[in-house]
Amino acid sequence: MSDYILNDDETIPILAWIGPQRDDITRENLRRMAEAGFNINLGAVDEEKILPVLDLCAETGVRLLWNHPAFDLGRKTPETGPGYQLTPEEKDRIRALVLKVKGHPGLYGYHVHDEPARADLDWNTAVVHEIEALDSYHMCYVNHNAPVIQGAYGAGTQEALWRAWIKKSTPRYLSYDHYPLEQKPWDVVKALGDAHNVFGNIVVKPNYFACLDFARSFCMALDLPLWAFTCSVPHWSYPEPTEGHLRFQLMCDLAYGARGLQYFTYWGDRSLVGNDGTPNPTYELAQRVNRDIHTLWKKLKGLRSIGVYHTGPVWEGTTKLMMYPVEAWGMDHLGLRFKCIGDPAVLGVFDDPDGNLYVLAVNKNPVESATISLDPSLEDTVPHKWHPLKPGEGKLFKILPDGPPVEA
Repeated sequence: MSDYILNDDETIPILAWIGPQRDDITRENLRRMAEAGFNINLGAVDEEKILPVLDLCAETGVRLLWNHPAFDLGRKTPETGPGYQLTPEEKDRIRALVLKVKGHPGLYGYHVHDEPARADLDWNTAVVHEIEALDSYHMCYVNHNAPVIQGAYGAGTQEALWRAWIKKSTPRYLSYDHYPLEQKPWDVVKALGDAHNVFGNIVVKPNYFACLDFARSFCMALDLPLWAFTCSVPHWSYPEPTEGHLRFQLMCDLAYGARGLQYFTYWGDRSLVGNDGTPNPTYELAQRVNRDIHTLWKKLKGLRSIGVYHTGPVWEGTTKLMMYPVEAWGMDHLGLRFKCIGDPAVLGVFDDPDGNLYVLAVNKNPVESATISLDPSLEDTVPHKWHPLKPGEGKLFKILPDGPPVEA
């Protein structure tokens, strides 16, 4: 066992945000989660029931991210938040709970807060450090807003907010949420014309990739695992998710180097599983997508994210695929030849410890299938020139120094 739980995960963490709570955390409900590929449940559990619940979590392989009011002190104002110090009573309460559960194999971590503003950072940090003084192995979970609000919740800019958070709390991972797929009225869609982020009446937020790139830049520079989301419940302008919607968001997360994936939400009347424990149709969609992700992760886990490029129309915050050296300067010895043609794609570039290169190619269309080729020199009559991709699907390819890329 290492010094931190994220380093010991052989499978990719897939978090149910939110899963079954309290008395609904039963063996049957946890097994259903496991069957759908989930291995972490964000759940509220009362202290007197925590140990039996953790026993169930260990038995089923769906560990608990424990939501308890002692860890989450609520939102603070600009007057009450800065410089916040835990009271002796708050410290004692946190310590008692951590000591009770820290050695249990069914525990994944402690939920501290969701989407903190600048005024919340000091108390967030105080709770995290209080927990870590007793249990530095399990996760202290804080999830952040997407970097889309001017002023960044009181910090001035999102960069200033995340810099302050990282400096204060010294986190061991970084999580943020952003739900990019909206269903718009047809007159709004018509007014958008042929915009590259419009797919029928589904519109991908134009800042989606800029936000992913922003989060990735922090994580790559500081060597922090990135955790990101997919939206799995219809609410506001977010539509009933299709398999392509779920797959698009999760595969783009992976292409940008994510090491943990999250669903908002698993449990609820319109979510993957209803409040009575009955699976909704979207449950099977998530089950199929997660099955593919777990298979992909066996190959992706040992790789390092080293770049992200895009083909097709240029979006806000994206980088087009670079020319390879023989195109740019006629000097073939400077690098590997790598092209991608066909329909628009997101290309996450990775390497392994031996320096071999890989590309996770993701269909940039969450609604319709696409076709790409990583070997443009082949004629169209050669069947293996083209690789079909389902809506939002990603496929991993190994880039060979002396031959065409092959599916890994």
